[in-house]
Amino acid sequence: MRNASPSRALLVFALLLLSLARASAQNLLPTVSGAVATGLRPLGMDIFRWCCSQLDTDVVVANSGENSVSIYRLSASESKINFSSEQKVLGIPSPYDVAACPDTNPPILPIDVRMGLVGTFLITSPSDNSVRVLRTPAGVIAGVIPVGPQPYSVDCFVDRLGKLYGAVSNAGDNSATIFEVASFRVIATIPNVPASQRFHGIYGPPDSRYSTNRLFVAGTDANVVTVISLDTFNVLTQIPVARPTAITATSFEGATIAIASAGSNEVKGYSSLEVASTLTYRNVPNPEDMTFDHQTRLFIATNGGRDSLTYWNSDEDNRTVRYSISGIPGAAALAEITLNRCLSFFGRTGGCISFEQHSGLLVTSTTTNQLFFVQLFRPGATSFSVVNSASFATVAVAPGSLATAFGPTGAGQALTATPSPEMLPTIIGGVQLRLGGSLIYNNEGSGLSYSPAGSVLARLLFVGPTQINFQVPPNGIVPGTIVPAQILKADGASLLTTLAISASYPGMFTIFQNGRGQGAVLNDDYSQNGSPQTILGARPARRGSVVQIYATGAGETTPTLLAGEPAPVSGNPLILTNVQPAVTMGGVSARVQFSG
Repeated sequence: MRNASPSRALLVFALLLLSLARASAQNLLPTVSGAVATGLRPLGMDIFRWCCSQLDTDVVVANSGENSVSIYRLSASESKINFSSEQKVLGIPSPYDVAACPDTNPPILPIDVRMGLVGTFLITSPSDNSVRVLRTPAGVIAGVIPVGPQPYSVDCFVDRLGKLYGAVSNAGDNSATIFEVASFRVIATIPNVPASQRFHGIYGPPDSRYSTNRLFVAGTDANVVTVISLDTFNVLTQIPVARPTAITATSFEGATIAIASAGSNEVKGYSSLEVASTLTYRNVPNPEDMTFDHQTRLFIATNGGRDSLTYWNSDEDNRTVRYSISGIPGAAALAEITLNRCLSFFGRTGGCISFEQHSGLLVTSTTTNQLFFVQLFRPGATSFSVVNSASFATVAVAPGSLATAFGPTGAGQALTATPSPEMLPTIIGGVQLRLGGSLIYNNEGSGLSYSPAGSVLARLLFVGPTQINFQVPPNGIVPGTIVPAQILKADGASLLTTLAISASYPGMFTIFQNGRGQGAVLNDDYSQNGSPQTILGARPARRGSVVQIYATGAGETTPTLLAGEPAPVSGNPLILTNVQPAVTMGGVSARVQFSG
């Protein structure tokens, strides 16, 4: 590994925060990849999920502006997810929320896509006080169930005997109605249940045979979540939550359900048996809907009315790593999708036994009348990877910091930027690196294509056959976002990946230039800090002395510098970091005298 010399004051920062978040092997980076047309004003939406096979699946979208629902069949092919042509079912008055019912007959082996899978969906119509049962992919309304006045949120669940039930929250009289899906028969109406008028505002266990038999209803205006027994149909308790909106399942940190709170801008996790919170995601701007991906522990919430989504990596160490996904006007309902492309079958007509997995997110847009698809990229699965040049951390990079890209560059030899007081170059050996632009999902073509519009060329320090050392542009990319990155080779070929951009993400350089072992730290006499038994000429620091720590990733500075511009050699003016870092040594806080 070749590291940049810490002598360029522009690119390194002394005395920075040393507690680095660990990279998550499960972290997925999202980008808006495309959209398909729906009907007018699409609101609720859900995806039918089979227990053991997701080789293809159906999506139903409620088009509230034209009294219809749209049905799409999704399937996975190499490197992409395919949407079938839209099918519409008309004559559903002002459809609002959609709930996909669980698969009640799990197969022993994953079912072959050629067997023709059938899904069951529930659709609320607040204008005529009913819930409709829809069968897909045929698009048949199997039955209409009269419920309470103004039913909005709906869910579908399985009881302890394996029978399929539905539950709906009635805003007109603050009640909850429970009914059998197969017989269209109402079996209970529970009064005094503050109602939800949101998507996924009511939650029942997908299968009570393997979980607690309780129903949760988000009473948004009443600031409570009501817990109902599905054995006795009575209210067990109410959980105080400030303006609760969506409720969904999770299996993280002992929680079984997660509740979004628009009043406190956070998401809390609860055990279905307890009312004490077991985890909290803070600073969630106005969550209106949300979803967890249980396999990768990611969490995404809509920012109601803000035309964007908020994304977390739900790994415990990185729960505060949060990004905004923009470009979805009027984002409304969410659904997570995981599809498998079958690689091998059991016999000629048997089940699929070998899979390739594709993950993504669907979002309805009320202002564009579209269903957006957000592709989830796994770092390392794309054509090159990027790390902090000091710590080798892969979670995020900060504007102005040093980063290293690993991948085939096409360069025939190692080339270093010529030292000079001028700017660092944007091209070395015919190789360039861009950050920003957009990745476009093309369902008709090869899947993904890259557009450089709005991108910024990175300033380069080193280019080798498999490595590029570069400065992350200090301007032109927005912290808190996921951006595409492209390596453009000398022969015109290119490589693609995505990067998470954080306002600051510090990493400390090390003696061995690999992110491990003794740090690049100087004592007050400019000797190398360290143990003389392991590093020739090194010395430990004296108590009370001042040390210099070389790092990168501190974020914005004052005064600002242009991309690739060196700090004045004279030190006049000093280039100071805007955020004063916290430094600990052996767990004890140290006083920071200078950071720049």
